[in-house]
Amino acid sequence: MKRVDRVILEAREDKTVAELFMKEWNHEDELEYVKVGEINGDLEFAVGCFEIFVSENEAARLDEMIENAKKEVENLKNSKWNEEEAVRETQEYIEYLKEKKKEIENAEYVERLVIDYSKCILEIDYNGKKIAVDDDREILFKNMKIQIEKY
Repeated sequence: MKRVDRVILEAREDKTVAELFMKEWNHEDELEYVKVGEINGDLEFAVGCFEIFVSENEAARLDEMIENAKKEVENLKNSKWNEEEAVRETQEYIEYLKEKKKEIENAEYVERLVIDYSKCILEIDYNGKKIAVDDDREILFKNMKIQIEKY
């Protein structure tokens, strides 16, 4: 996993691309960002003291999880054991997944997102908005999910 100081996420056609940057001193003794790589698809990288996981197509993944859970409910109902508690818990899980899907459907679409690291804080800039993150957090967008974990 690459450790970097800045990441620029861009939604391109059918995939998300991450450009990775590190701070380096230039010949004029100034710190500047230098591109050190580019990755796409489901992304995983470290920025400062944070691990960041970016997932695409979260809504489709949730749909698949909902369908699998519905099948599990039917299997539980039709089994000779008929575990009522397991059926109830699985149905609650389905409702939870449906709520997550609603969150994604109501979320903003982001074309470009910049993540900067400074003094154990991530500064995230997207769609003209800025947020600061200093601990574990999940951020949902229509086209991606960002899971941030501090270590």
